[in-house]
Amino acid sequence: GFGDDILRGGAGADMLNASSGADLMYGGDGDDDLNGGDGADQMFGDAGNDTFLAGAGADLMSGGDGDDRMDGGDGDDVITGEGGNDRLIGGAGADLMDGGDGIDTADYSAGGAVGIDMITNTTSGAATGDSLVSIENLIGSAFDDVLAGNSEDNTLTGGAGGDTLIGQSGFDTADYSASTGAVTVQFNSTLANPTAAGTGLGGDAQGDTLILIERLVGSAFADTFLGGELGDTFVGGGGADVLTGNGGVDTAEYSTSSAGVTITLDPVAMTLGIGGDAEGDQLTGIENVIGSAYADLLRGGAGANRLDGGAGDDTLAGGADADRLIGGAGTDTADYSASASAVGVALFASDDPNLVTTGSGGDAQGDQLSGIENLIGSAFNDTLQGSAVANRLEGGIGNDLLRG
Repeated sequence: GFGDDILRGGAGADMLNASSGADLMYGGDGDDDLNGGDGADQMFGDAGNDTFLAGAGADLMSGGDGDDRMDGGDGDDVITGEGGNDRLIGGAGADLMDGGDGIDTADYSAGGAVGIDMITNTTSGAATGDSLVSIENLIGSAFDDVLAGNSEDNTLTGGAGGDTLIGQSGFDTADYSASTGAVTVQFNSTLANPTAAGTGLGGDAQGDTLILIERLVGSAFADTFLGGELGDTFVGGGGADVLTGNGGVDTAEYSTSSAGVTITLDPVAMTLGIGGDAEGDQLTGIENVIGSAYADLLRGGAGANRLDGGAGDDTLAGGADADRLIGGAGTDTADYSASASAVGVALFASDDPNLVTTGSGGDAQGDQLSGIENLIGSAFNDTLQGSAVANRLEGGIGNDLLRG
């Protein structure tokens, strides 16, 4: 009704709808929808991924466990995400948004231009008066925003408009995955001037300025990413993307691909990706690769490469030099069939990337392997040793020593 109501959900997915008045709402366990309406409401979730929507009024929201979406509406709201990876929307008014535990996002996409500095906790524009606590990620408006992170690993999504994205300290990401057109981003950072501003063109990147950003997430279209002299990470996404590392140790990441990828690196020449989000990608000056959750084939070049298969049954071939081969989850294979001399590798039974075994001889010399279950040797006299789990050891031709 229109008075001050008390609404309680139970276990399961509940929908609680209040009207005007100062309402008290308890979602309980399950994925609940709590609609407070106007008035100064108090809304409490619990375990589960809950959705909160308030109207006008100074509301109090507490998400509980789970990945919650919390929209305070108009008024000076206090929104606390608590556990889980929550999305907090303050709406109009001077709001306190506390993400709590997890990787939490303050979302300003529905309003006007905002200015936010999470180190100094200063806000301007449509965010004026807001206070952000335990927030890791920011989503800006469709206008010209200034989004500055903190000491955490932040993801900054400027949206449309000519935005300024400042990572500050931490390993920070500029996210263009929602762009409705292809983007071009060029990093201009150098060893002498790591804070030199990068620039954006096209789609949501048009007019953007990027400072102290280490990682780029592209759109579903054909994006172009040009790195600086520092180590950059590129997530091209869908589309035939151009990923150019320039200086530094650069990474092509395919962790969001919906299918396995095949990548062959070269220290100088451009190479083409195959499969999943890598299909048609052009990679130049890329040293490291992060694969998908599926069965990937990742080949290194003549230099030192880091190949991380992720989940899935991956095949990793580092090539020459001292490479880092990380199998991750799944049944993964280190392939030395192209080595020009014999190799020696003894496996260690663990998916922990910090627990490694070191190879010797040929292309295995100096390689560090973790999360690898299977080995393929060279055409020479290899020594291959398995671990405490089930292994497949293929010596190839040559007089090999295989120990299970």
